Parts: sequence; C-alpha cells; structure tokens
Amino acid sequence: MAIDPHKDFGPQALQQLDITEILKVILSQMQSISSALGEHERDQVSVTSRLDSLDEKISDIKKLLTNHITDPRDGVISRVEVHDRYISQLQKEEIIEKVKSMKSYLGGIQKALWLVFAGLVGLAFKVLFY
Repeated sequence: MAIDPHKDFGPQALQQLDITEILKVILSQMQSISSALGEHERDQVSVTSRLDSLDEKISDIKKLLTNHITDPRDGVISRVEVHDRYISQLQKEEIIEKVKSMKSYLGGIQKALWLVFAGLVGLAFKVLFY
C-alpha cells in the first residue's frame, strides 16, 4: 500500500496502518519539517547579512554627514559662522541700513517716474484726440 506523506493522518487512520508504514509516515513528516527549517535558516542568514551590510552603509552615511557638517573648512557650521561674521561686520559699518534707505529712495523715484509717464501719456491723448 502506497502512503502519501502529505496526507493528514489522524489517530484512527494510524491505527489501520502497520508499524513500518507508520514509521515511513513519521520519517517523511520529519524530512519535510527538516527541509522547511533549513530554508528558514538560510533565509535568516540572508536577512542577517543584509542587515549587517545595511548597518555598515548607515554608519558610512553617518560619518559622511558628520564630516559634512563639522568640517572646519567647508562644513555647514563653519559656513554659518563665516556668514554671521560677515553680517555682523556689515552691521558695524551700517551698510545694511544704507542699503535699506537706498531701496526706499529708489522706490520713491520709481513712483515719481510713473507719475511723469502717466502725465505724458495723458497729455499725448489730449493733444491727439481733443
């Protein structure tokens, strides 16, 4: 009698089989469990190696970012400090206030030029059409 190792054997089905057939069923079930565990272990090793490589990449990125931020020559912190020194120097020389006053002065001149332009256009219409 041929035994299907994938068949679910309940207690009543096992009582109808002789001991050699029961041992064959148990052996086939153990082999399927063993192969499933082997695949699981391989998957676990693969995931572990991937996690290790990912951890190395993260540490490399961390080092790169740390160097990019704290580098004394070209780092972000040094650039901000240079910018702050430049701004404080400009404030000491009152250049920023001069630039702001110049912008407001130019804004007033621009308004005056628009008034002159509008007046000339109005004068041109009056001369041409009246």
